Amino acid sequence: MRVLILLTSVAAVAGQEADASEVAGAKVSTEVCGMASQLQGWQFGGPGGNYLQLVSGDGTKHACLVDSAAKAGDPPTITTQCHLGPGKSGPADPRQQWFKVPVKAPNNQVQFHIKSNTSKRCLNFGQPLMVGVCGANSLWWEDTFPLSLPANMLRTVGDPKNNGAEPCMSVPVSAFPAWPKQPDSLCQTLTKSMKTVNVPELPTIRIKGKMSVYLKNLDVYLGKSAKNFKQCGLMFDKEPTKNKGILRLSIAIPSVGFDLHEWHFTSGPFHGTGSAEGHVAVHIEVPVHYSVKPPSLHCEDIVVKSSNVGLALHGGAIYHPIVAKLTGIIKGQISKQIPTVAKQEACPAMNKIFNKCLAVSKTWPDIVTCLSSQTPPPSLANSTVLV
Repeated sequence: MRVLILLTSVAAVAGQEADASEVAGAKVSTEVCGMASQLQGWQFGGPGGNYLQLVSGDGTKHACLVDSAAKAGDPPTITTQCHLGPGKSGPADPRQQWFKVPVKAPNNQVQFHIKSNTSKRCLNFGQPLMVGVCGANSLWWEDTFPLSLPANMLRTVGDPKNNGAEPCMSVPVSAFPAWPKQPDSLCQTLTKSMKTVNVPELPTIRIKGKMSVYLKNLDVYLGKSAKNFKQCGLMFDKEPTKNKGILRLSIAIPSVGFDLHEWHFTSGPFHGTGSAEGHVAVHIEVPVHYSVKPPSLHCEDIVVKSSNVGLALHGGAIYHPIVAKLTGIIKGQISKQIPTVAKQEACPAMNKIFNKCLAVSKTWPDIVTCLSSQTPPPSLANSTVLV
């Protein structure tokens, strides 16, 4: 009987070791919040709420963080085999149990260490995360504001990235290819509400003594390009302490399409005319001024950056050797114009959405539901504005 009990115990422990092996590519680290390539939703669940679980975008799948560190400074691992105790996927694994240890912080902020039940060490932020000393590098806070996106983020204290925003505990989406991605419906709604913008005439480009380039009738398809986000996040830069403040909306669209319906150049006795089409990567940072009670949202002071302009020129007749030299010149002008166009369009469109949803209800759950609708108001969809 003793032998049977001993063998059963050994088998259980061995099973835990095998199940708790690291999921391939599942490096846990702190990354910029809202990156589409990362899973960043977490919860303390299971018996006693002591299992730190990564949650899929739709909330249906979970993976547990494991203190598999042999020594201080080693990284934790993550497993889809959560051992929560009898009747819950096998015997409880204490290495999957983590405890929030509150830390007294200024301005009534709620900060805490995340301490392992086995080693008594704490999760330290970094790339990757490490299990180590419980100190300044192991302070976290939960971003549970209803409007924050992604939902249920675990964020660092004092490790600012991306214009001063405190980053999130993250796992690459590629480690869980079958999991639903994080929702981006809020960013879909806001960006799809932006109109196609037409710029009748762009500034003339003059290269002294060599060439003049005239650009006319530029269409920028802001709303129609609202897909395949590289980044979609709405969150505080740092843990909030007041009823009013600023949320940062970060949207990165890798490809915004445009058409330049006419370009014309003159260079001495030569001249040529044609059209162009292309795409450009756009990163939008919007400070959203908010009030919790009563609810209010307002967009202003937007920052837009463009990069990676792709351009295909058409026309030019027999003067193609000269036309080929125009590509860099036109790319530079397009790169300057896109941020100007986006700045003029983004905040007015977003404020119309905000006002529409605030008129629907004065409770945050209803407001969030309204903002997450992927159908923009009819008055804003499929329209063009001249600038």
